[in-house]
Amino acid sequence: MIVTIGSKHKTFENHIESVNQIISWIEEVVNHSDQHFSHLVVDNEEVYQQFDLVISDKITEIEEIEVVLKTESELLNELYLSGEAYLIRALPEIEKLTEKFYQTPDQEAWGVLEQLIEGITWLDHLYEAIDQARKQPSNWDNFIVIYTKLRMELVHLEDAIKMRDQTLIADIINYEVMPMMEELKSSFTACIDQEGERKDVN
Repeated sequence: MIVTIGSKHKTFENHIESVNQIISWIEEVVNHSDQHFSHLVVDNEEVYQQFDLVISDKITEIEEIEVVLKTESELLNELYLSGEAYLIRALPEIEKLTEKFYQTPDQEAWGVLEQLIEGITWLDHLYEAIDQARKQPSNWDNFIVIYTKLRMELVHLEDAIKMRDQTLIADIINYEVMPMMEELKSSFTACIDQEGERKDVN
């Protein structure tokens, strides 16, 4: 198989022993590049996580692995787009969830609540990724304030869940979490419009 990183190409045997060699070579080249690792394209299939497992599973049949590198600006723009897209989808669902907890939440509602916790945790990972960049967006102070509050409310929400206090759960989501997530969406939108780009816009 051929592994390609920009203008560099290297051939590896289609054996399980090659997996660690491939990962090591990719890390070495990326570490000496002024760009950042984004993802792999394994025989035209984009792979964003568990790279060694994916390569191991298909090691005997892989023909080509392309390593996709991006500039920091491109990576940050993707983070902003991901954050905005998630919040656009999530906010209407969170509003419905609040209404259910003000009434009688069924098993599905408790499941959606768990998804909300996972979503907030995912947003926190997004924040950490932006924070580790060399340059943050001009409205970064807004993000710091929102995320600090969001982290505090997540603790309160988890306490309310332990107590199974459905009214308190609904109040925290309605009066604390939702307004902050709306602010966060506006902040991501501002980043894209002022410092990034929307690739699907003509």
